[in-house]
Amino acid sequence: MSTMFDRLGKKLSQCLESGEFPSKKKEASTNEACTKVIPLELRKEFELFGYERIIDEEQKQLAQVPDFSDIRAKYASLIKQIHPDTASSSLNKDTVAFQLEKITVAFNKLKKWYQENQ
Repeated sequence: MSTMFDRLGKKLSQCLESGEFPSKKKEASTNEACTKVIPLELRKEFELFGYERIIDEEQKQLAQVPDFSDIRAKYASLIKQIHPDTASSSLNKDTVAFQLEKITVAFNKLKKWYQENQ
């Protein structure tokens, strides 16, 4: 059974042999996020937040999966656009409620997916 230090030693040896070192922890997680496969049931949610570039129809894989902070910012922006207290639109109450619910449900699904796939 290998310990954490054994695995760390192996990783360090590999880095020394190849000459490649990860420059930042965030960069490594960003590269990892790029290869995540989007489940079919989340395609509509990503499209609602403006991510429509699905490059592989077979796997539903985005060119680059956005950071959750980007999703959160788009969520806030969408809510601000249609919320009756901040929006200057003349949408009726039922339409606004439906849109708010649709955006919130989509955001919660994406939030759950990001939490499970970190």
